[in-house]
Amino acid sequence: VVQTGNTATESLTSTTATTIPDFTVAITPAATSSKILVMVDMNTGGSGSYNTNLQLFRDTTQIYLADAAGSRARDFSWSHVTNARFNRRANAIYLDSPSSTSAVAYSVKWFSEGSSAIYLNRTANDVDNAYYDGRGASSITVMEVLA
Repeated sequence: VVQTGNTATESLTSTTATTIPDFTVAITPAATSSKILVMVDMNTGGSGSYNTNLQLFRDTTQIYLADAAGSRARDFSWSHVTNARFNRRANAIYLDSPSSTSAVAYSVKWFSEGSSAIYLNRTANDVDNAYYDGRGASSITVMEVLA
């Protein structure tokens, strides 16, 4: 079992899928028949009426993605935040089959559907007040499941 946590605040203003900094975890399977249980737990916020799109990757291959449907983004999760005080929790649990005994890295890419900023582990307002606009923590945990 290996885990990475990201307790920093990150932001992005882009419609291009971008790897979240300091949010990658690597594991080396003992056998090619092993599966990897990937568990993602994230806090995301937005500053306008735009989606936060989240995509899961094994190395450079996108995994656990929605079926193709027109020009829609193929994500594992997306959220729509209309209030700059709101935060959304995104989760993924996926059993991957990397078929490898080399190290594999799991990461999350994110993008906004528009020109508005999206945030990790904070709200858009991020007001310094003990009663609202709190901070969050995010993690990716991977566990080898031997065949």
